[in-house]
Amino acid sequence: MDCKKLKTIEELMRTRTKDFHKVGENYKTDGYVVTPDMERILKEHVKRVNGKVVTRFPPEPNGILHLAHAKAIGINFGYAKAQGGSCNLRFDDTNPEKEEEKFFLAIEEMVRWLGYKPAKITYSSDNFDQLYEWAVQLIKKDLAYVCHQTVEEMRGFDVKQSPYRNRPVEESLRLFERVRSTLLVNNFRKK
Repeated sequence: MDCKKLKTIEELMRTRTKDFHKVGENYKTDGYVVTPDMERILKEHVKRVNGKVVTRFPPEPNGILHLAHAKAIGINFGYAKAQGGSCNLRFDDTNPEKEEEKFFLAIEEMVRWLGYKPAKITYSSDNFDQLYEWAVQLIKKDLAYVCHQTVEEMRGFDVKQSPYRNRPVEESLRLFERVRSTLLVNNFRKK
């Protein structure tokens, strides 16, 4: 192997990503429908990020990172850096039973050891209350429901409509509150 030809991820990202979508244009793919509301949201987003690339690395802090994580760190942080943007470290801390403080610390240490500094460190759990409120709004508008199908029943491409899809809104709201209070997961589905 000729080590002189090796490049950093940032160099590869600068040279190999010229044909990538520009900030705010990643929705321009075949078959993608853009509503007026979505167009407004995209414009607000581009303004909020000052037209810069913003990426994120979202590990679950429930174990030690492996080689594929290092690759993802390099791609997410490297692409942002090569484009003059930023990358956030967002802990996907949605399973408190399996998470430990030592994994949070080890992940931060690994990101820094690989030569990157997160623009921000955020936690998915900080958004639970907002996500819960949005879910309640969807249920009230009859756009979502609590579902008790098993993973096996939903597996595959030809999944039958859930028998719980048309349950009354009030029943879904009551069950969803119980789901929240007992920390049950995988019971909320979009219609």
